[in-house]
Amino acid sequence: MSFPDLVRSFAPEGQTVSGDQDPVAARLSEALAAAERDPSEFSALYADAVRLVTVVRRLSIEGHTGAVHEPQTTAAGLPKWRLKLVYDYVTMHLGEKVTLADMAAAARLSRMHFAALFLRATGMRPHQYLLQRRIAAAQELLLDANQPIIQIAIQVGFQTQAHFTTVFKKITGVTPAKWRETVLPQSSHSDQFGVHAVVP
Repeated sequence: MSFPDLVRSFAPEGQTVSGDQDPVAARLSEALAAAERDPSEFSALYADAVRLVTVVRRLSIEGHTGAVHEPQTTAAGLPKWRLKLVYDYVTMHLGEKVTLADMAAAARLSRMHFAALFLRATGMRPHQYLLQRRIAAAQELLLDANQPIIQIAIQVGFQTQAHFTTVFKKITGVTPAKWRETVLPQSSHSDQFGVHAVVP
């Protein structure tokens, strides 16, 4: 199963979430529905990005409530308990420098063995997975209109806003500011001086 397929298994097309259950997830659900109706070039990529942050949101809530949601098992590759170890390690160190050696150690494997099995299990290289996780965490933080983008970039492990913006756009198809503008009501967009944010 590829990583995009894994994401869709948590947040399939057409699924909605009640605002009574989780207001943040409800906004993400609305954004996903809009993306799925959008015929533009990057709509599918954008929809997958929204699905990814929805997965992270749900796993975060399950973690707070004590529920355990283990990653899916694949026919060949890392067993689900090793994937869970990697997921937990990345979650704990998302704002720090995380290397291939760190992730391999978390899975209790050598670097080369881990990299090969991880690619087979998820459909992506460990570094790509790490970037996806950083961007998913950033998307959740972007739901707070009062958080400066540079602060979010640092919080999820990027050293500069420029690098963060480049990676974010590569994964989602839009800049962080544009993504925030799309997901949040226009009235909630303001910078630290109370002026409407300008999309770069």
